[in-house]
Amino acid sequence: MSGEKIIDNFIKQIDSMRVNIANGRPAFKKPLLLLLIISKIEHGILTSNIIRYQELEEELSELILNYGGRSYSGSTKPNQPFQYLNSSSFWHLSLANGEPVSSKIDISLKLLRDENTFATIQQEVFSVLISSANARARVAQFILQKWWTETIQQELIEVLKLPIYQVISLQKRRNKDFTDQVLANYRYSCAVCGFSASLNKSVFGIDGAHIKWFSMDGPDSVENGLALCKTHHWAFDKGAISVSAINHKILVTDKFIGRDKNSIEIIEGMKDKELMSYKDVEPAKQYLEWHNQHIFLG
Repeated sequence: MSGEKIIDNFIKQIDSMRVNIANGRPAFKKPLLLLLIISKIEHGILTSNIIRYQELEEELSELILNYGGRSYSGSTKPNQPFQYLNSSSFWHLSLANGEPVSSKIDISLKLLRDENTFATIQQEVFSVLISSANARARVAQFILQKWWTETIQQELIEVLKLPIYQVISLQKRRNKDFTDQVLANYRYSCAVCGFSASLNKSVFGIDGAHIKWFSMDGPDSVENGLALCKTHHWAFDKGAISVSAINHKILVTDKFIGRDKNSIEIIEGMKDKELMSYKDVEPAKQYLEWHNQHIFLG
């Protein structure tokens, strides 16, 4: 089987991979584990098909805290994706002393951290990932586009230094007029702070942001969009802020802590202020509720 076909099949397996859902909110732990492994292969850190939990635990925990899709007040439990990815046919977990792998009860951290405990990826998949930068790029691109919105995709690319060498569109076709329509609906101003500017007669520093992420089947429609400046777009996608579906007041998570006057004013100072008025189309309650429940770290 060709390397391209092997990666095609691998992507199909990832697409059908189960992620844990609690209170309607998915956890992106398994996708983050796979991205971390791709990053380590890319940078020559992982060169053999022996993947030890103890060598990933700290980095994976930090990734889950920042990009895992939930508010983690306690442990991020990076052991869970390492263990429960075993439900996918491409992942095989071998425990020290030949102990059986449970599908229902968390394996002890002591056992997972044992140097004789390790996981392997299906060998033909691992061989292609090791030998082909384009294969790593395809897999990373698919994972990013399936589970995160564009601002978070770019941040993960930078944090993990992922091999995105070719832009491979794996998403649904997008409405090219979405941004223009959303910006017009808010008179080319940030709906949170009112920022409005142009450079060489073009709109500057304002995006048409999806309320319900496009990667999560949010539509390219005006009622699913907000005009946001770069700072508030990033804060909105990270879950630092949201918008009440009831009264359109700005919500700010208590987990955000401004460390200077500007950051306090720009983020914390927006709390309970009303969203700027829309011109024609009201943001849909169902999409604001989705953002409140799935992205906002309230």
